[in-house]
Amino acid sequence: MSDFAKRGLSFYLNIAVVLFAVISTFSYIAYTSAGGSAKYGIYFVAVAAVVTGCVSLLVQNKYSDLILLLGSGFLSAGFALFVTSDDVILTFVDYIFKINYWGNTELIPNIITTAVLFLVASALAILGCFVARTNKPDITGGQA
Repeated sequence: MSDFAKRGLSFYLNIAVVLFAVISTFSYIAYTSAGGSAKYGIYFVAVAAVVTGCVSLLVQNKYSDLILLLGSGFLSAGFALFVTSDDVILTFVDYIFKINYWGNTELIPNIITTAVLFLVASALAILGCFVARTNKPDITGGQA
């Protein structure tokens, strides 16, 4: 039996979390390069989430779920820092009132994409903490 066949749903969710965290980081980089304001705290928590996800993939012991939960906290903090930043809020104010005074309404698709990616990665990380890390062996001998 291969090593991947022994893995449970949590392992595969963890891979998805790492991928979504990397994509979220690049989405935030695209947002800042398009004209959004760069907050170094968001860069820190995004990279920390990727690192904790990779460590959780490599370290398979009783602390793996706690490491994944820590990564979920980093992703949630990244989402909160991003959504509550002044630039994002003022851009939505401009969009709602149909003006272009405080923010840049052309960044709305970038803002929504980045926020959704952070939120999905965080939800997957939380879900990955509550499912099995390895498949349980069949102790019934294949009989129901």
